[in-house]
Amino acid sequence: QGLRKIAADGTRFIAYGGDFGDKPNLGVFSIKGIVTADRELTPKFGAVQKVYQPVYVTGTNLNPGETKVRLTNHYDHTNLDTLEARWRVVCDGGTVQQGVLPAVSAAPGAAPEVAVPVQAMASSVAGADYWLELEFYPRRRPDWMPEDEPVAREQLKLEVVTPKPAVVATAMAPVTLDDR
Repeated sequence: QGLRKIAADGTRFIAYGGDFGDKPNLGVFSIKGIVTADRELTPKFGAVQKVYQPVYVTGTNLNPGETKVRLTNHYDHTNLDTLEARWRVVCDGGTVQQGVLPAVSAAPGAAPEVAVPVQAMASSVAGADYWLELEFYPRRRPDWMPEDEPVAREQLKLEVVTPKPAVVATAMAPVTLDDR
């Protein structure tokens, strides 16, 4: 919706609505899309991508050892078996477990419950959170799509009991209030 132009001072900018001396024009035209005129992503891109994703994931049992999720197919004409579902358990930024789910056959609008083979934690990090992350990739990727770009993703907090973190005593000067 805009074109690159160079101002008199040499500054490059995106020009639109009257910037070319065109009359009449809308003047107060809005150029605030999801992607800018020079193909830069805006922060709202991620939010729109999440809303439009073809698979919605909800946790039905988030206990390791018996983890299950519901996958709702939001495609209009495509079965979910066209997607590869990759999962991983993350703690403090590191991957603890990971795998790929078997193909899930679900017609458009269907919402099957699927078991995720998350194993019970042999030991857990004190005070840490454990997250189940699922990403869905096309089994046959279109030529225009980047190889590492999922079409849907979700992150769910697992119900892992962790020990309380150790309390560290700190020396601190008493706090006083000065009403000046």
